[in-house]
Amino acid sequence: MAGILGLIEKLASYFVDMTWTSDLYFKGPYKPTVENYRIYSTFGNPNIAGAWFAAMVLLAFYLYGRKKEDKKGWYLLSMGVFALALIATGSRGATVGLLLGILVYGLCNKNKVARITLIAIFVAVLVFALLSPEINHPAKSRNIIWEKSIHLFLDKPITGWGTFGIWQNIKKTHAHNIWISMLALYGAVGLTLYLWVKSYIIRLLFLLGKNNNPAFPLLASIQGMIVGHGIVDFIIMAPQGGILFFVCSSIILSLAKQYQTQTYPELVFKEIGYINRKA
Repeated sequence: MAGILGLIEKLASYFVDMTWTSDLYFKGPYKPTVENYRIYSTFGNPNIAGAWFAAMVLLAFYLYGRKKEDKKGWYLLSMGVFALALIATGSRGATVGLLLGILVYGLCNKNKVARITLIAIFVAVLVFALLSPEINHPAKSRNIIWEKSIHLFLDKPITGWGTFGIWQNIKKTHAHNIWISMLALYGAVGLTLYLWVKSYIIRLLFLLGKNNNPAFPLLASIQGMIVGHGIVDFIIMAPQGGILFFVCSSIILSLAKQYQTQTYPELVFKEIGYINRKA
């Protein structure tokens, strides 16, 4: 429904001024333009909407491969709706994230037919993105925001400025980069904890892959999508982005428990030994 509402919103923008939509959510410095209008759907921010639609493309592809033939058409249609809605958000970060997620899905999936389908989806999304005026909208450089945020980190390098703490200094709620945001908001302590969590998730994903868990490609691709989008945004701060990251991570942890007989340190050493033997 969110995808369909987004497409209706985009269609309506060709006939009437839809820029009032932003006033329903957060009245910040960003204001949509009548020309090449970027949709909000039900998310309050085009970039967050784009991240959600990107994740739904990956989920629809996973369900497409798991369902019976008579239901596959619905999932193909869903992929099309979500992909078009993603393009309509004009989110470059979400588009890059989806492309990276598709690549990760292809690398983790051993089915040749699925890989060919993923290549076709990758090419289609890339072509639509290159031709889309919404994706190619004029955008301010993130460099200034990144530089200011790094200076804030240097002022408080241990624990950072806290959630929303950088707003007082640069009028931004985050640094438009997941790693720089962690440094500015939570300092070296926060970034270290985040990297520890990510390393743990990656090791558990390797465990799922080694045991041929069917959900492994999907979960890995969503994590890849979040990393790709994180280059230019900090989506896990928003409720929808947080749901994508934390729920996906929780599912990975829960599924890995059925294969995990060692404690985390023991698993780490075992994985290192496995990699060394392979090398």
